[in-house]
Amino acid sequence: AAFSSITSKKQQREEAERQRELLLHRKFTSSAVTSNGATHINLDHSLDYSQRLDSTHAHVDSYLEQARLTLESLQFQGSTLKEIRKKMISMGNVLGLSST
Repeated sequence: AAFSSITSKKQQREEAERQRELLLHRKFTSSAVTSNGATHINLDHSLDYSQRLDSTHAHVDSYLEQARLTLESLQFQGSTLKEIRKKMISMGNVLGLSST
């Protein structure tokens, strides 16, 4: 019993020494590195953020295009109303109506 206790303690010391040596020679990195040396970086948050930025960019482009089309429509309507006004003044002059 005493002999097995001594050998057990010796094995525990040897195992502790081996674990200590492994820790002392281990290279630590800032990223998660697997046993084969590959580095894994979690990009889910960045991918989600990028997709939201792309979506926002597309919506802003859509709003700008709608604003451009609205402005063109207003400009066309303005020029049409000017032409109508000129024609109505001309018709009034032909009929002899006063502009006052």
